[in-house]
Amino acid sequence: MDENGVALSDARVWVTNRATGQRLQAETDYSGTCRLPIPESGSYDLHAEKLAFYAYEAHDVQLAPNQIFEVVLHHVQEFREQVEVTDSAPAIDPAQTAQTEELTNREIFSLPYPTTRDYRNVLPFLPGVVQDTSGQIHVGGSASYEVQALLDGFTMSQPAGGLLIMRVSTDAIRQISLDSSRYSAEYGKASGGVLKIDTGMGDNHYRWSATNFIPGVDFRSGVSLSDWSWTPRVNFSGPLRKNKAWFFEGADGEYDKSTVLDLPPGQNVTTSWRTSSLSRVQVNVTPSHILTGSVLVNRAEAGEVGLSQFTPLEATVTEPESAYLTSIKDSVSLPSGFLLEAGAAVHHYTTKELPQAGGLPYVLSPQTASGNFYLTSDSESQRVQGIANLFFPRIHWHGRHEFKAGSDVDALSLGQSNIRRPIAILNANGKLNQCVTFQPGPPNQCSSATMNSVGASIFKFGNYETSAYVEDRWSIT
Repeated sequence: MDENGVALSDARVWVTNRATGQRLQAETDYSGTCRLPIPESGSYDLHAEKLAFYAYEAHDVQLAPNQIFEVVLHHVQEFREQVEVTDSAPAIDPAQTAQTEELTNREIFSLPYPTTRDYRNVLPFLPGVVQDTSGQIHVGGSASYEVQALLDGFTMSQPAGGLLIMRVSTDAIRQISLDSSRYSAEYGKASGGVLKIDTGMGDNHYRWSATNFIPGVDFRSGVSLSDWSWTPRVNFSGPLRKNKAWFFEGADGEYDKSTVLDLPPGQNVTTSWRTSSLSRVQVNVTPSHILTGSVLVNRAEAGEVGLSQFTPLEATVTEPESAYLTSIKDSVSLPSGFLLEAGAAVHHYTTKELPQAGGLPYVLSPQTASGNFYLTSDSESQRVQGIANLFFPRIHWHGRHEFKAGSDVDALSLGQSNIRRPIAILNANGKLNQCVTFQPGPPNQCSSATMNSVGASIFKFGNYETSAYVEDRWSIT
């Protein structure tokens, strides 16, 4: 188990008889259990390890047949590099069937990549991943929406469109893994690949960290501090009740201010801000009953979008966005060796496009735009997700069988509303050349009476997705 009592599967365990030198090896199953055929009582050395955890070493341990021995592996909490060493290539793991690549928090902190506050920028270090100019990822040439992105087991991609938009502080991430082929039937909806992000949890010690609390400064407009950026990050975690309940809080923010030098002072500044907050709580109701809840909140607003020498301040738009992903998961280890987990999540995403206040007619000319932007839009999408998985104890029959079964149910909804005002297009002499109107609305003419009339459209759509699977991983040794 880990420091919070969560069972660890696929951990490797070795015991060595100190008297005879006999060495036994095993691997833990879904319930974190493994059995070693110790022939007799005696003194043994015990070693256990798993990726992204500190290795466990115990010497001169007194073990006996039918004895239960508990091992606790601790997550890697920090990394200080002093010297670079190269080890030998790891042996092939016959139990690893999926084509999997992983990035631990060590690589996320130490690899050189631009804009380290966005975890999506480190993903191209995973083989087969390409990032486009909008920040979206493509696995093996697939479209972005064909990659199933999971945050602690729940889908985090945009409910309508499937894009990877939700942000989480890089300091809050424990591990990122990508399954690009031969992955479990559990992820049947992922035709391009499965991106899994595991975040942190507190332990019995209070911990905190803070990064980038001094703003960056740019002196583009002489000696004035007109352009600057601030990207703070902070983590705080610890026990709510030692050995019983823990919490984790990881937040980051960004504030950017920039100046368009071709515009007059007072009308040449654009600002934008963004925040994200991940709050997680784990409660061990009993040693075999674990309850976990989390809330990820994203808020952002880009002001004066499109500001340039051809688009003055009055013709720009403000684009606010908000999203939240809240989830709860219950995990129960049954005495018979079964492990049952069930959970539910709600993901809500909202984006708007708002013209500047004033209600002025929107006019386009060969030289510039004027007036207030013609479009006001509001879009909301939501996913309600329920998952359930049952892990069976290992069965030995002509090899090793690991059965699991589960289901996933999603309810999706999308709603959009658009309000459009007419657009007047002028020629080089300032005369009206064309008028664009929208239905339902006034006839195709621009006059003082029709320029402030509107054409409105409302769109709503709903969908349900269900899936179920049964899987047996059969290892012949």
